Amino acid sequence: RHTRCLSDWSSDVCSSDLISVIDSNRDLDEIGKLMNLGWQFKKLSNPEANNETISEFIEKGIRQGAIGAKVLGAGGGGFILFWLKPNDKSRFRKHFNEGVEVPFKIDFNGTGTLEAKDWEKHV
Repeated sequence: RHTRCLSDWSSDVCSSDLISVIDSNRDLDEIGKLMNLGWQFKKLSNPEANNETISEFIEKGIRQGAIGAKVLGAGGGGFILFWLKPNDKSRFRKHFNEGVEVPFKIDFNGTGTLEAKDWEKHV
């Protein structure tokens, strides 16, 4: 099953696991745990996806209360998405003042297109 997951999402978490969490009304913090599993798979399947800076940043985030982390982007750019409980955000922010916080929300409508003028309505 884990081999299938590696190919399904290019070494990210299995979509079936993610859907299972959402459909079963389980604690959404399980998504953070799946993000960690996906990161472990990615590092195993592509060691070049990781470096000391990324590892230290993720470890720091976990120490400051993040449940999970996922590296997004490619080729020397991108960002790290952290999953936190709402009451852990203040402590986390205090220790990550060098980062940029990008607000987002989960949308169950699927892929869509946003025009720049509509962006603020969606975050």
